[in-house]
Amino acid sequence: MPYQIRWVVPQRVILTTMIGTVTRPELERYIDEIRSEIRKGQKPVYHISNSLMLDKVELSLKAFQELLKSISMFNELGMQVDINNHALNKMLASFAGQFVKVRTRTVTTPAEAIALLKRTDPTLETVEWSFSEGESESPTLNRPPKFTESEKPSS
Repeated sequence: MPYQIRWVVPQRVILTTMIGTVTRPELERYIDEIRSEIRKGQKPVYHISNSLMLDKVELSLKAFQELLKSISMFNELGMQVDINNHALNKMLASFAGQFVKVRTRTVTTPAEAIALLKRTDPTLETVEWSFSEGESESPTLNRPPKFTESEKPSS
């Protein structure tokens, strides 16, 4: 599975990690799973998406846009924080956030994501965060996702 979803602050902050290549069916399943997890949380729920190890999205840009349009709003989500250090990934995260009407910020390290959420919501300053050792420190590889060639219009 090219992604992992887990709570790093129970019922308040979800961490997802995207790894390797992601296909459209996997992305659709991911969206369903993250939506389900958000509903289980205590408002406002925050989402940290770590895409530092994302290599490729097997989806045309047109299909990506259509998929985003089909997503209902995440009313329970207070903020989406995307961790990446590539300009194209940052643009795509911002684009996705606008489509689903969620406040989105981009940072380059997990530590920055934690600090941003603690500044945003002071109740997160005193809770225990469950990151594994080294997980909240430095970024790994971050290449831009490679989209498949878009479908050619039929004549």
